[in-house]
Amino acid sequence: MESPGPNTKELAPSQVPRYIYNLWRSYKYLILSTVAVFILLNLSLGDPSSSVRKRYSLSDFYPQSFFGNATLIKTPPPRKNIHDMYTIEARLAHYFPYSAEGEIENNIWQMWQQRPDDRKFPVNCFPHIQRWRLVNDDYNHNLILTSEGESLVSDYLKDQVPEVLDALLKLPDARLKYEFLKYLIVYIGGGLFADIDTICVKPMKYWYESRIIPGKLMVGISTDYNDENWTLLYNRRLSFSNKLFRAKSHHPFLAKLIARITYMVHNDDRITHEIDWNTAFENLDSNGEPLTQCTGESVFTDTLFEYLNELESPFVYRVARTDKDLLPQKIVGPETQDRISYKLLSLAVGPTQVDDVIIMPEITFRGSKEFESHNSKSMKQDYTAEYDDENKREGYEKLYYARPLNIVTWDDFDNS
Repeated sequence: MESPGPNTKELAPSQVPRYIYNLWRSYKYLILSTVAVFILLNLSLGDPSSSVRKRYSLSDFYPQSFFGNATLIKTPPPRKNIHDMYTIEARLAHYFPYSAEGEIENNIWQMWQQRPDDRKFPVNCFPHIQRWRLVNDDYNHNLILTSEGESLVSDYLKDQVPEVLDALLKLPDARLKYEFLKYLIVYIGGGLFADIDTICVKPMKYWYESRIIPGKLMVGISTDYNDENWTLLYNRRLSFSNKLFRAKSHHPFLAKLIARITYMVHNDDRITHEIDWNTAFENLDSNGEPLTQCTGESVFTDTLFEYLNELESPFVYRVARTDKDLLPQKIVGPETQDRISYKLLSLAVGPTQVDDVIIMPEITFRGSKEFESHNSKSMKQDYTAEYDDENKREGYEKLYYARPLNIVTWDDFDNS
């Protein structure tokens, strides 16, 4: 019998058990946990009422490499439960995961009941719609029908989160659907939403961008009434505008807002059966907002504060000092223990950033005091005096980007 060559080594039989033992000792917990998870998922996952269960393979759990950065286990989506708001929110996050990578989509969304060539379309909004398009020519401008918005939402959501679509269709008033559609469309497509009776003062290419953490949601303060009698005039001590807001698609704030509205529609019979919405839309605060709401500015505001306060150790940064920093002034309002509240934002004269959320001061999406007298429907105003096409304004006025003109009302929308 020939002897092995000089470079060949044989493993002695007595060494084999020791070799396997060392391998087992090093990786036994990983091997056991993998096999256990694999068996349990194949046995238990899926709808118990279904006769067909999804079979899993190891490639589902280790799609790239055994020691790669891929998620170890693919968790199933939460089961539909319209009676739990956080389940609805979790289902949205599962099916439409948010990615902070990339910029906010270059979309401008506007919406109305009729097309511009319809005789019922408010013709006094034409020049303002056209300006949004012309001065932001590197953006995709979308003027859509509310019916087209419903179709877009239906196509996008009906298979994964039908409870959201059902809530939209269940809303008893077209004005409620209009507000809900705003959030759904921006959630799906990303970009800026602007009511058709808003004026674009400064082209969007000049709007504020954070140099620290890129902003993925921009809102503006709508009302900030620092007075003991604020409850006599406004729904909230401080509120955010939902007439103009900007967000990246699938932003978690919008998921939370959509989940809240969906939950309320399915679980609060007052919304669909008890409230007379014609009367509700006649009872307004001093900002023109209905006192009774389920999709409007107050819900938008409450949900954003809730979202900000649920962030773990949020980064908070004031871009500019505020009036209350320069001149000690008492901030009045309700007591609160929240870290992020009206107390942080009241009297702001510059952007405030909380993680990737940019909160602009009152001038940004409302305008300054000198322009408030131009809001009358009967006045023919030369709005060119407000334009800042070359980004030449300085100081606080530099942050004036857009504002609602209030030249259409809820009556116009309802009667259309």
